[in-house]
Amino acid sequence: MRKLPAAHNSEITSLIVRQDATGTKFLTGGLDGFIKLNDLEPQTLKCNFISKAGISTACQLSSPD
Repeated sequence: MRKLPAAHNSEITSLIVRQDATGTKFLTGGLDGFIKLNDLEPQTLKCNFISKAGISTACQLSSPD
């Protein structure tokens, strides 16, 4: 598995922070087309997704699931 950089290559347009019993995570979306989920402690990139178009907005939905 190759290590992916945690930084975006262009402007970040969305930021969502979530704190729960498992820790603090933040999701970023950017004009480079990436959506990245990061764990604050330890500082690691958990996963990322790529879109063919840049991400201009993101939202978080509440759900017990």
